[in-house]
This record gives sequence, C-alpha cells and structure tokens, in this order.
Amino acid sequence: MEEKILTIIDTQGNLEEVYLNQYRKDHLLVGRNKQECDIAICDSIISRCHGTIWTDGDEVYYRDEDSSNGTFFGIGEEKRLLSKKDGFVRLYDKTILRIGNLNKTDDMVLILFTSETDKETWKREELDKKDVLIGRSQSCQIFLSNPGVSKIHCQVFYENDRYIFRDCNSKNGSLINGFPVTEDVVLRDKDVIQILGYQLFFSGESIYFKTTASGVSLRVCNVSKTVGAGKKRKKILQNVDCEIKANEFVAIIGGSGAGKTTLMNAISGFEPGFSGKVYCNGADMIKNFQRIKSVIGFVPQQDIIYENLTLERMLEYSSRLRMPKDTDTVERKKRIKEVLKMVDLEGQKNTLIRKLSGGQKKRASIAVELLADPKLFFLDEPTSGLDPGTEKNLMISLKTLARQHGKTIIMVTHTTANLHLCDKILFMGPGGKLCFCGNVKEAKKFYQTEDLVDIYNMVSQNTEFWEKRYSAYAKNSPPVKENKDSYEKDKKLKKESAFSQFFVLIERYAELLLHDKPRLMILFLQPGLIAVLLYIVADDKIFQIYESTKSILFALSCSAI
Repeated sequence: MEEKILTIIDTQGNLEEVYLNQYRKDHLLVGRNKQECDIAICDSIISRCHGTIWTDGDEVYYRDEDSSNGTFFGIGEEKRLLSKKDGFVRLYDKTILRIGNLNKTDDMVLILFTSETDKETWKREELDKKDVLIGRSQSCQIFLSNPGVSKIHCQVFYENDRYIFRDCNSKNGSLINGFPVTEDVVLRDKDVIQILGYQLFFSGESIYFKTTASGVSLRVCNVSKTVGAGKKRKKILQNVDCEIKANEFVAIIGGSGAGKTTLMNAISGFEPGFSGKVYCNGADMIKNFQRIKSVIGFVPQQDIIYENLTLERMLEYSSRLRMPKDTDTVERKKRIKEVLKMVDLEGQKNTLIRKLSGGQKKRASIAVELLADPKLFFLDEPTSGLDPGTEKNLMISLKTLARQHGKTIIMVTHTTANLHLCDKILFMGPGGKLCFCGNVKEAKKFYQTEDLVDIYNMVSQNTEFWEKRYSAYAKNSPPVKENKDSYEKDKKLKKESAFSQFFVLIERYAELLLHDKPRLMILFLQPGLIAVLLYIVADDKIFQIYESTKSILFALSCSAI
C-alpha cells in the first residue's frame, strides 16, 4: 500500500515521520497546540494552528491558516510564500514546505511530503566537525549504492566555523536546494542536497539520508509547444498539466497528430523548446538537465543494439561508455548480471542479438539503458511490430520494473489491449490537448464506455469539449507563468575522455566485423580484386595514346576502393 508521509525536521534538528494513512479523517490540523491539532509540532516558530492538511482520495493538499511565520512552498525558483487566501495547494511527491525565517535557517522547520511504498528509515550521520565523504565507495561515510554515483561523489568538511559542501568532479553532479553546485557552497540549516535520485538533508551538525534511492516523480506544469512562424505557426502541445508519481507505469495514448511523442520528448528534457515547467523530484528539469539526465533512460522505437554481438558483449561495451570512468571491471560485470536478470534474459547472454526474437531485442534495448540504473524511463512505442503474446509479456516486464525495481516508466503506444497493466494513462487529443489522466477504470467511468477504443473516436470528434471537461475534473493547479529561461540548459558537465571512448568504439567495431565474416572477407578481397580487373581491361597502349587516362583510372580506382 502506498503511504503518504510527512517527514518533519524541527529547529533542533530532530526528525520525525508522520504517516497520514493512520488518521481516519480527511482534514488534519497542523500546529503547536497538542489539544487542538492532529499533527503537533512543538516548536516556538509554529503557530498554535499553523496549517491544514486535506486528503482527497489519492491527492493531498495544504493550506496555511494565516500563521505568524507563514509557510514557504517548494525549493529553488518554485519557492513561494503561502497564505490563507491562496486556498489549498496540492502537495506533489517530494514537495518541501519550510516554516520560519529563510534568512535565519536555524529557526526553521522543514516538512517533506512523500508518497511511497518503501519504508526505509532515515539514517543520521553526525558531522562533529569532521570530513564526511559521500559516494559509491565502501570507504565513504555516506554510502550510496548506485552505478551513476561516483566513487567519491562529494564531500562535506568543516572550515572557519562552518560546514562546506564540495562536489568532487563527479560524473553526474549535485544540486543544493534545486540549484547546481559548480563551486564550494556554505551549507545552511535545512539545506536539501540532491544526488541523482537521493535526497539528503543538512540540519545542525548532521546529515539525514536514505541508502536506497527514492523513485523519481515528474510534474508537468502547463507545457505548450509551438512550431513554425507567421501564418504557418502551429501549437502542437497546449497547456498539458499532470503529475506522474514515483514508480508508476504510465502510457501516453491518442490518435495520429495528438502530440504523444512531442509530449514525451518535452518532458524527458531532450527537446527543451517549450513554455511551462517540468519538475523532476522538485528540481527544474531543463535548467538542471546535465545533473538530472543520468536518472533518465530513453529507448527509441528503433532498437539501440548491434546484431552481430552477443548480448553480454553488447552490454559490456555499453557499460564502458555509459558508466562512470571510476567503475572497475568487477562492478561492471556485476551490474550486467543484475540487468540481465531484470529483463529476464540471463539464458540468452551468450546469444548473438540477431538470433533473438522481437520481444527479446526490445528487452535487450531496455537492458542497455538500465546499466546506469536510471529511475525515469521513456519508451517510444516499445510494442510496435510485436505479436499480441509478446506485447503482453513486454508490458508485464515493464510493470515489474516499475514495481520491483523502483523505475518510473512512461511510454507512447497505440495499442489498448494491455493498458490495464498501467497505473495511469494520458489520453491526448488532436492538437496536443490533454483530455484525460488517470487509470483505466477511471477513464472508462469518465467517458462512460467499457471499450478504450471508443475513446479515440469520442476525443477526435469533440476534442475541446473533453479537454475542458477533464480540466474541470482534474482540479489542476494554478497556471505557471511562462519563463523564457525554460529554454536555457544547464552548463555541461565535464565529459569522459574522448580518447578512451574512441578506443572502446574501435574495439566494438572490430568485434562486429569479426562476427560478420562474409563482410570481412569482401573488405579484404576488394582492393586486390579491383587491381586484377583493371589489369585485365587495360593494356600498355592505352597510356601511350591518352596521357590523361592515367589520372582518370587512378581517380576511379580510389573511388571504388
């Protein structure tokens, strides 16, 4: 069962978790007064009745009750002060609320809202003015077991009566309060440190963390996209607003021209030319794309594999290109074994990829992306060209990845036969309009039909009607002001050595040639065969009569080779 949890860190640095599911009421009062409030936070900066939590089905909302110190919503650029006139504001997965003076952070209470199935308890690392290393190495005081985390990813050290955070030239970077770390940062109380899918909290003389990376949630806020100019200007996405929770399996469906792939490309961060915002675990996707992209896996419609390699060798080369340069051979082999087990291809590891079935090839493409352990997966029509049985097996495999391996999976598809396996479907109408977001049961009830295929016709015939009806039904959050900074990407991180990647590619290409013996023989025989043919057709007189023929024949020979 999915738990809705408030993690509270008070002004003294003490952490407490409150499980909202245990309360048998929709409205919960938060405040200092134990007699009046359901959730009591005994801290002087908290008002007697500070705010109200409202649970409406799967959604959770918060309202500030005109408290003395107010409530700040979000981090980074999204941060804003709430008041009672704002009404109830929806809390998304990993939403952070702060109560108190932002300029005097030791007088602040931090509240983290999460919606999760994993009940790992928070661990606390006491700093005590000592250096603390954070990374994938067992020697680190805070050990984060993830292939995308560098062995020594970052460190916290004490200097001049303050704690300093430093990113140690890690492959995938770090964020503090939603902003990328490019130089040493002085830590302030209640700062949020984000490393891939991990959230760590600095409070007082301690760092709170979990050793398991939390799932990735995605929030799409009024995303629109326009192409062309002048009279040819056309809007292909229109104010798409939805939430995809951590570890959900989501399908984007709709007819041709509905903007399915355009939406997926936009929310994956690979095509940033849109208005609106996309938040990944609360951080701006586009602004922090270089730091976030390692939690993203993208499987295009065409398979991203080489057919003349065995599956294991293909994964070996891919791991050398994709995983951090400090990953040793033992770690790579261990990760390849784990990935093969995830996609149920352990028995095919020594099989040439060209001999795999269509469904196995698609799972092999997924395995390539799994090597770096991304938490957010995008797939463009993965079921295209598969027979019904293979399609169902692939859908079951994707659902297993979401449920058992903590992946958030978003795919574009045209088929409707196995959509009941998805946690959520996004139904797009012509012109890139969102006409529904919810599970299959809710979709059938909303459209009053038992056949999902009927929805295609209903939406295409009256797109605006269903878009407006869904917007009212969804109780969407207030529009996000368009910000042209959305188009700017974060500064690129330091890349892997071009030479090391070049030699890996040469080695892979050589092995591909060795497995393609007919092609290899043709390449070896071709120069000699051309020379022999030229010798047969040419005689001594041709060069005596026409001097220019020499250069012509030489040019033709070079072109042929």
